[in-house]
Amino acid sequence: MRKQKLSPLETHGTPEDRGSADAYYGRPAHPHYFQDRKKYDAMRGVTYAATPVYEEHMTKEEILSYYKGFDEQYSRKDWGYEHRSPEEYE
Repeated sequence: MRKQKLSPLETHGTPEDRGSADAYYGRPAHPHYFQDRKKYDAMRGVTYAATPVYEEHMTKEEILSYYKGFDEQYSRKDWGYEHRSPEEYE
C-alpha cells in the first residue's frame, strides 16, 4: 500500500514542519510545534495564533520529528543579499 502524502495544509504546524521552517529561515534548532492548529488552518499564515508546545512538554517522538524536519531541510531563505566574511568589511 502506498503511503498517502499529506498536503501542506494537513502538516502545517506539526513538529516536522516547524523544524523544517526553523532550518529554512536560518533559526537555531528549538523543538516546538503548535497544537489546536486545525481551527487556524483556514486562515493560513497565522501559525502563531495556535497554542505553542515547547520541548519540555513534547514526547520523544515529537522531538525526533522536529529534528527530522530540521535536518532534512536543505533549502535556505534567500534574504536578497550576499553573505560576506568579516574580513571583507575591513
